[in-house]
Amino acid sequence: MAVTLRAKFLEDGCLKIPGALSEDCLNRAEAAWCWSMENPGPASARLLTDDILRVSGEDAARALDVAESGFFYQDIGHPEALPVYQDVILHPDIVAILKAVLDADISTEAWFLGEQIFLKEANSPSTGWHQDRSDISAAGDDMIVLWISFDEVPEAGGLEVVAGSHAGTTYSSIYGVYRSEDIPLVTENTHDVRRFDSQRGDVVVFHMGTLHGGGATQDFARRTLALRFVGPDCYFQSRATDDDPRNGSPYRPGGLKVLPI
Repeated sequence: MAVTLRAKFLEDGCLKIPGALSEDCLNRAEAAWCWSMENPGPASARLLTDDILRVSGEDAARALDVAESGFFYQDIGHPEALPVYQDVILHPDIVAILKAVLDADISTEAWFLGEQIFLKEANSPSTGWHQDRSDISAAGDDMIVLWISFDEVPEAGGLEVVAGSHAGTTYSSIYGVYRSEDIPLVTENTHDVRRFDSQRGDVVVFHMGTLHGGGATQDFARRTLALRFVGPDCYFQSRATDDDPRNGSPYRPGGLKVLPI
């Protein structure tokens, strides 16, 4: 199983593992998600189709006067989140996924990069195409996102990933022009778009370099948690310059817990 998942991850940059999480793991993850909702961090925001509005929490996000339908909220990288999420990232179900995707013959290591939570309510528009790699100074094969939904998500409203895009260009970020190339227009005719439905317990795994987004929610809402990890094949790559002396050195998130697997 490990070789198959590793090979698929390297080739497509995305895959789904049905029923990967037990109720115990899901309950721990959902409790952590709730903590993040109740304790907003400095990066909490309301997400719009063409904008990201920083807010001080869910209530402030709902109070915004915006024309866009629905409600889409996120929080990411809370500075006090690690102790809360530790039981999740060390859970045997999560470790088993990492071990399979990293394809460790005997042992290896993964480093927890951070958490991101989403609340996307009914009638919210699609999430624009973007790459997580655009916003960090890193590259390599071992850049892993575990996408976990606590609610049933139909294919039309779930995660969307351009297969194989992790092996190509790193485009400018939606947060700012860190790179030099604009995100391309993604269509069914020009790109290999994979869409993932999700049942409770499923995990979608994707590479931080893939172009990805999210379908519009019509008559349903979803609560989602993304956990990001890097493995041994992840190295520093400056967002701003190609001649940074740190380029090519191992990328290890400072101050975050090392996860041996």
